[in-house]
Amino acid sequence: MPIALVLPVAAVIAAGVIGWEYVIGAIALLSLVTAGLTDTRWIILSILAVFAINHTSLIGGSPATQIARWLVLGFAAVVALLRILSDRPPRRFHSFDLLAIMFLALCLASTSYSSDPSLTFQRAVSLVLLYLAVFWLGWDYANRDGSEAVVRLLIISATLIFGASALYAFFPAAWQSNGRFMGVLPNPNTISLLVVTYLPLLIWGTFKYRSFWTLMVLIVAATALVLSQSRNGLISAAFGVVFLLWQVRPKRLVAIVSIALPILVIVVATTSIEEIVLGAPVIGRFLDNAGGDISSGRFQSWGSVLAQIQVRPLFGHGFGIDSLGLVQWSPGVTQFVGVHNTYLQILYQVGLVGVAFAFGPLLALLGLSLTRSGIEELRLEHVLLTVLASGLVAAIFENWIFAVGNAFAFPFWICVMLLLRVKWYADGVS
Repeated sequence: MPIALVLPVAAVIAAGVIGWEYVIGAIALLSLVTAGLTDTRWIILSILAVFAINHTSLIGGSPATQIARWLVLGFAAVVALLRILSDRPPRRFHSFDLLAIMFLALCLASTSYSSDPSLTFQRAVSLVLLYLAVFWLGWDYANRDGSEAVVRLLIISATLIFGASALYAFFPAAWQSNGRFMGVLPNPNTISLLVVTYLPLLIWGTFKYRSFWTLMVLIVAATALVLSQSRNGLISAAFGVVFLLWQVRPKRLVAIVSIALPILVIVVATTSIEEIVLGAPVIGRFLDNAGGDISSGRFQSWGSVLAQIQVRPLFGHGFGIDSLGLVQWSPGVTQFVGVHNTYLQILYQVGLVGVAFAFGPLLALLGLSLTRSGIEELRLEHVLLTVLASGLVAAIFENWIFAVGNAFAFPFWICVMLLLRVKWYADGVS
């Protein structure tokens, strides 16, 4: 492993311990400059590593890791911009870029009416950096080394995250007091969302390379998902697996459902709810009545936020402003909680216009890619499409796709970029 990759990661770890934020940040930036002059993949891998480290419960969130993540993303954006302005840009400008720029411009413009202009500006700029790093620098690397090389970087990132979480499972800090597993990450929902994104890629890597280690990471990731007891993660990941199977083996999917559904009906009909809950805590989570429903108060908060959206339906209240909904947990006990819904969050922040710019291209890409060939084989485009589809499902109960600072937005958008690239080249667009 070259020193250009080792130094940024070691710098982040050291900074989280000793707190020499600016000195360590300078070392990390110098290392990335060296990496950028030699090989783009180390920039991408550094972004994945630093963002994952910043999101851990061990040293994540310190001033050093906060600075480092924006250094690596900002450096990637600068490199991308220089390549765009060069004699040989990574690609031509496409209609998708126009829609993306209009959305970014709206996010930046919302600073003028935001209740917190500074926060809105910072989060809008982070979105601009993400766009440049993913859709220009990431695209350029895929042009040079191929889409599979990019996916291998994502699998390496997944190996580090889930491998560290597996080792950390022997420590009490890896578990919440209610028995939910979170590994090295700050909460169970975080690790479950990472599984939703990485699971299709790990499945593809296992079959593509016949790799024992990738299979082990796949098993660890699936186990972590179950132990996290995340309802949204389990539903989204299960949807992703079914969706992937539908693309590759539609007849086999019908057979599996035909066998599994009667068994499920018989089990539910002959077993009491108490026995199910006691025997499977995960199912108990689905029957939890916290907040008056199985959504832990999300349904109530959505209704409250919808009332706020009606005040400014077209352009919202400012990008990056967190929407809070009122939830009544019990008679006389109420609390404002996050909306936990990407669609409502964007609707609240930048209105109907922003929703059209943000989700229109994603839904169009999903629709245009929903074509299955007669060849029943697992192809990379099937996996990338599954990441997009399952990510959009997960967005119903979590606000994450446009939250640049977390550990799972970057790999999700990398997969969207690769899928878009496959679609364009299939249509003869360069």
